[in-house]
Amino acid sequence: MRTTITINSTLLDELVEMTGEKSKSVALSTAAEEYVRSRKLKDLKDFWLGIRVDNVRHENKEVDLQRFPEQNAIRKQDGVC
Repeated sequence: MRTTITINSTLLDELVEMTGEKSKSVALSTAAEEYVRSRKLKDLKDFWLGIRVDNVRHENKEVDLQRFPEQNAIRKQDGVC
């Protein structure tokens, strides 16, 4: 897609040099792709880090105790629980 943008020429020259591309258009496209990828990874990381896992183990243990009382009785005898 062809478009017109205003960008700092020093920044664009640095971008072309850093990407190693010969074309300014390809350098901008490469930088945009890398930015989008990086942002998606950051958002995904933030999402996973935002999930609280500390209560899941306790909740699962409670469910196990209710669903499998005979196995938990054996565990208690063995000193596992």
